[in-house]
Amino acid sequence: TIFGGVDVQRITLLDGGLQTEVISVRPLEIDNHSRDSFDIRYTANREVITESFEISEGVVISPGDYSFDEYGFDFSTGSQREFFGNLSFRTGEFFDGDRLALRGGLTWAPSKYFRAGVSYDFNDVDLPHGGFVVRLVTLRVEMIFSSTLSWVNLVQYDNVSEVAGINSRLHWIPQAGREIFLVLNHMLQDTDRNDSFHSSQADMTIKMNYTFRF
Repeated sequence: TIFGGVDVQRITLLDGGLQTEVISVRPLEIDNHSRDSFDIRYTANREVITESFEISEGVVISPGDYSFDEYGFDFSTGSQREFFGNLSFRTGEFFDGDRLALRGGLTWAPSKYFRAGVSYDFNDVDLPHGGFVVRLVTLRVEMIFSSTLSWVNLVQYDNVSEVAGINSRLHWIPQAGREIFLVLNHMLQDTDRNDSFHSSQADMTIKMNYTFRF
């Protein structure tokens, strides 16, 4: 299937002023019978900033009305395969500077009971008052023991905060209308930026849901 499309998003303030406007044009989008897809897109952005904010350490976006355009493509393969993935590319303007963005992911699903995936996000931003690079790595492992018991684990790291976060969630449905969650969160941080991580926060939560029927 070959087609195209246009998406428009507009967010206004309560007083009627514009906050955000995004127009995304997909002149070419291709889907095949194997559920693989590819599209080329152009995005026109407009952001009205009323107060200065720090987008990265030492890099500040000043108030103003910003219009900037970017170009790119998206590619993904069908999730029915044992190995499937996705790749996205963006390049162009970003506020009053430029940005290059890449995102890729690969998932391994050998059976309906197990799935593991890794993704990588890369953003290289160059602004008049400074530049920065953001790298985000995510690892996700899912184990589905049965229709009532699953275990999902997520590990995420970024080079800006130097934090590696671990989230582990066990989900049990002993009976229809009843759910029990056991959630563990643990954060490791490289405060000295010497590749030595130390525990900075940890917590465990038990949550139970019970639906009353009458």
